[in-house]
Amino acid sequence: MGWKDAPTSIDEMSMESGFIFAVDENGTAKLDRNYSVFDEEDINKKWFTLTGVLIDLKDFNALRDAIMGLKLKYWVDGKYNGERVVFHSKDIRKKQGPFNPKIINYDEFLKELNELLQQQKYKIYSINVDKYSHDAHYINPYPVYELSVEYIMERLCYELNKLNKKGVILFESRGQKEDNSVLSKINAVLENGNIYHRPFIFRKIDGVYFNRKSTPDKQKSYWILELADVLSYRIHRFVKTGEEDQLFKSIETKFSEYPDHDGKGLKICK
Repeated sequence: MGWKDAPTSIDEMSMESGFIFAVDENGTAKLDRNYSVFDEEDINKKWFTLTGVLIDLKDFNALRDAIMGLKLKYWVDGKYNGERVVFHSKDIRKKQGPFNPKIINYDEFLKELNELLQQQKYKIYSINVDKYSHDAHYINPYPVYELSVEYIMERLCYELNKLNKKGVILFESRGQKEDNSVLSKINAVLENGNIYHRPFIFRKIDGVYFNRKSTPDKQKSYWILELADVLSYRIHRFVKTGEEDQLFKSIETKFSEYPDHDGKGLKICK
């Protein structure tokens, strides 16, 4: 049984695929059709963000070592309470768990994390949907999550086709039902294309996988999903508020096609 048949985790990277594309999300894709004007004005409810980080496998080890090096610098063996430290944006910004300033020099850690994100090689593709505006434009609006997945697959495949390289996609596992739904959608696009593109556009996708951020024993983590998590929240916050804070500025140049990245590396659907 292969990756197309059921949600499958990835344990080792094959160098036959030239790129890995890790995807994470912020906000909820669910839209309650009984929403009110107050919901429309609530930036914490209206926006859904799906972000992918594209890494050339030639740069994979260097980025892995940089992230692991940062963990080893601030936590003994890169662990907290006997478990591998996971860079989760919520924990970082709330300064909780391993990121408590009583445990580490938080300001120095954040400074070094920003420097790492600025210096390492990767590309960002992010889809951001105003759910209420999307709903208002269509009698039967396309499901927000499926729309975002299609958009981000298109942008990934533009890049892979341009480079004539293959790539695999790694999603954070959200549960059997949810993972099955995403895989089913992707398989349909791979087989039939979508309303904009024929199937051959997507031929460079060489696998779709689903992993938790940590291994079951909590002794290792899938750092590329951590990277996608950290990047996606910074973008989500920028889209919600319009504020280009230092956290956003530290990653802005990583958008595909930067500085001409609007609608390309950064797509905002209003």
